[in-house]
Amino acid sequence: NPYNSVSSSGSNFMNEDLKMGDSSDQVITLQQELKKMNLLALEPTGYYGEVTAHAVFKFQQIQGILKTEEEAGAGTFGPQTRSKFGMLIAIRNKNQQLMAEKDNFVAINN
Repeated sequence: NPYNSVSSSGSNFMNEDLKMGDSSDQVITLQQELKKMNLLALEPTGYYGEVTAHAVFKFQQIQGILKTEEEAGAGTFGPQTRSKFGMLIAIRNKNQQLMAEKDNFVAINN
């Protein structure tokens, strides 16, 4: 499945819900990805606290999944959020692959 993201550490975090109070390697991977998207300022800790929940909510808001923090699922890394998150990561990875192929093509042909 192209939407399942395996991080550089090899842990697959796209198959399970993550929520406030969770603590795991999957949370670290989620935090790393949120940081890459400039939605999380702190260093990944592996603990899904208020700061991570707010970063996930901001992602949900930007992507049109939710409008307010009062809505059910706000700040929770659930199925809809995972799907959208996975699509964006897949696009980013494909773009990186295309750029590397382009750079390789230019290097070979110069």
